Amino acid sequence: KVYLKLSYTRSHTNEESNIFLGSGIRVISYNGRPTVTQGQHADLTCELIETDEELIQISWQKSTRGYRANHNFFLITPSYGPSHVKERGDRVGFIGNTTALVGSIRLGDVSLTDEGVYTCIFTVFPSGPYKAEIHLNVQIPPVISVAVETPPVVAEGQESILATCTAANAKPPADVRWSTASVRQPLSLTTSTNTTLNPDGTSTVRGHLKGEPSRVMHQQEVQCLVNHTTLSQQKVVPYEIDIHYPPNSVKIIIHERPPQAPAFQCLVDANPPPTEFTWKRSVGHSILFPLNPFSNGLYSCEVSNPYGAASGFLYVHKGNDCTWETVECEKPSNVAVLDTLNPVRLAPTTIFRFKGTYIFCVAHSPSEWQTYTIHVPIVSRLKNPSLTCLLSFIYTDLSGFNK
Repeated sequence: KVYLKLSYTRSHTNEESNIFLGSGIRVISYNGRPTVTQGQHADLTCELIETDEELIQISWQKSTRGYRANHNFFLITPSYGPSHVKERGDRVGFIGNTTALVGSIRLGDVSLTDEGVYTCIFTVFPSGPYKAEIHLNVQIPPVISVAVETPPVVAEGQESILATCTAANAKPPADVRWSTASVRQPLSLTTSTNTTLNPDGTSTVRGHLKGEPSRVMHQQEVQCLVNHTTLSQQKVVPYEIDIHYPPNSVKIIIHERPPQAPAFQCLVDANPPPTEFTWKRSVGHSILFPLNPFSNGLYSCEVSNPYGAASGFLYVHKGNDCTWETVECEKPSNVAVLDTLNPVRLAPTTIFRFKGTYIFCVAHSPSEWQTYTIHVPIVSRLKNPSLTCLLSFIYTDLSGFNK
């Protein structure tokens, strides 16, 4: 064997030392740049080859995020085995073999503070120490959430951030995108992404979904799509867009009951739902049951939420002046078709006349009391037990009914 004697000065002690480098002796590592996920274990491998010299000891040093100075933290000797130096022993274990000159260790429950450079040093006699560096990279999965940054989102006619998908505290940064493939109707939406580098070396990525809030967007489903090296597959987070808006389309539904005792229900489209419903009558007091001529009149159901108010109306008329006749509904100019999906079902129909005004057309069969056409006022349902006329209105000019 041929040995070369080199002289160098240790920077931290200023003491001159000697290292003997054999012509073929070297330390190798099978995974010089391992990447592990936080919480898993990391195997740091090293082996001394091309020598039959006597092994004195194997030492491990590190310079990591948690400890910048390069210092010994683990020693292995053929006689005494492994020992820890200024280090908790529950996370570092020896998985090598001193006889085979394998100095590999296992680092358990890895965290970001363990990321850095690890040095495996073999000291043999007589040639001295040999080393190899291992660069440990730690990746951290993202913490994924979808929310509104400044709730609530109100339908006010200007572009707002409808929702934000956050992939927080990840390493490396996650890829965040929005998908609108499942929306029930086309929406004018845009997206933007920004990345924040955190002090600990992780990154937080926020993907913003933007648009002009409207009641049409409410409860439309979108998906946040997150990809990351720690995820075995794409993470899909569904989200229903939440838009706040004032009451709209107040409807009074007439439920089937015995002819003289119908039930009336006030329904409204609003978000958040109204907490207060107020019934009023234009003249007189409350509605009278069973229905009789003294029950006649215009009733209103008033609802409100923090963004506005709306009313629905019910007209009750008990008497002999309800005129019924069967006609062919041919969509005259003063009647608009509501059921555009199947307009052929409109004929023949029963048409209701009140003071000479066409109100609406309904299916002629008693089992099909549905509104198919619309005219002022808008009517949602009609029931005619014993010539009692019950009309519910969404909105209209009510001057004729007040008389």
